[in-house]
Amino acid sequence: MLERMEEDGIFLSQSIIQRLTDNSDLLDVVYAMVDVKTKDAARAVIRNEENIDNDLLTMLCRELEVDEISWYDSGGQIICSNIAENIGWAAPSGHPVNDFMGGSQAELVEETRVDSITGDYMKFGLAKGTNGNFVQVGMNVNEFQAMEEKMGYQAVLEELIENEAIVD
Repeated sequence: MLERMEEDGIFLSQSIIQRLTDNSDLLDVVYAMVDVKTKDAARAVIRNEENIDNDLLTMLCRELEVDEISWYDSGGQIICSNIAENIGWAAPSGHPVNDFMGGSQAELVEETRVDSITGDYMKFGLAKGTNGNFVQVGMNVNEFQAMEEKMGYQAVLEELIENEAIVD
């Protein structure tokens, strides 16, 4: 009986580890696809930087299937965007956009973060144009964040605790 319980425990542990690994791998692939999409969209905007206006950014947002495109001046202020409420916002000191603006990288895909304006979980890609201007492309990843929480360690442990067959 004790030997059987030990075998069951080892099997369960191995199953949990595999499930968590699979979940993590899946989320890595999803986020990698988002990274590529934001970077490609930022490059598309830079190719059109001579014609930037709100209408163009709105059209590109629709065509590229991203949620947000904002065009910044060299001082770090949004001067054009597909989201009218974003126009005029300036990145404060210490903000990732401000760090990118002052840095040497031509392109950057940020880690997932909470958007300073909307409070949504976003994935942003940035690319520098000429004359210090740059673009920020954002994709809302609230659903991915919820999926990550649902498939994470804590959720799996809570599921195990609720499973009476395991507790008995």
